[in-house]
Amino acid sequence: MRSRLLIFLVISAAVWTSAGATTLDTRTGEHVFEALIKIDHSVLNEGTLESYRADFESSLNKHKSRQGKRDQSIKSLEQLFYSTHRKYLKKYVPFQSFSKLMDDGTYGCLTATALYALFLEELGYSYKIIETNYHIFIVGEVNGQKFLIESTDPINGFLDTDRDIEDRLNEVVMKNAEPSKSDRHRFTFEINRSISLKEMIGLQYYNLATQDYNEGNLLEALANLDKANRYYQSERIDEFLVLVIDRIAKDRNLLIQLNLNKSQYQILAKL
Repeated sequence: MRSRLLIFLVISAAVWTSAGATTLDTRTGEHVFEALIKIDHSVLNEGTLESYRADFESSLNKHKSRQGKRDQSIKSLEQLFYSTHRKYLKKYVPFQSFSKLMDDGTYGCLTATALYALFLEELGYSYKIIETNYHIFIVGEVNGQKFLIESTDPINGFLDTDRDIEDRLNEVVMKNAEPSKSDRHRFTFEINRSISLKEMIGLQYYNLATQDYNEGNLLEALANLDKANRYYQSERIDEFLVLVIDRIAKDRNLLIQLNLNKSQYQILAKL
């Protein structure tokens, strides 16, 4: 199935309006920050990008200064969690872009988690980003003490006791079994694994594709899923590709827009 999907992506590439995703030379926070910001082109120019970068660097330097006085500790990490939430995370709305978070504080689970991961990466903490079907969060360890960061919980989103972490992980298991109102599609698989910062870029493109799909912009959704796949090869993206292509195959107007030849129609019919 995957090879046939990629064939369709190739034959329809001419109608896509966006350029391909930039390949990262490294996985450093600086490169990931810029890649996440550039996903949403609606509000971005060089001046805006520079202001976002300067804002992040300013906050990072403050945390580095505090960390230098105390070294890495659960207390300094807890302070990082709450100060970041107060400054950046103002309103929760699913499937938001990272630039939207930096612009006015409108955030989703993914973008808020990415922000925390970027801070942890630059500050040298040991952490993992955990992806599940319908959620994403961070776990890690400081001086032998475990912690969990739940970006969408401004009150109790930082946990550092074994009992609290275990209870929260059990809640995540329950959430993973049933999609929320914003997650309308029920996946046929179960995800619970650690992912990299680079793969977070792929998930951001996936979220953009979800928004396109919900708004009926199927070709744009297809283009963004292709970009998502370049950063992160996942069954989540594969299954969504099938769903989008199935919708396109049933839309006569879109098929006319694609202007496929006979052999291409035959390929599409076999998907």
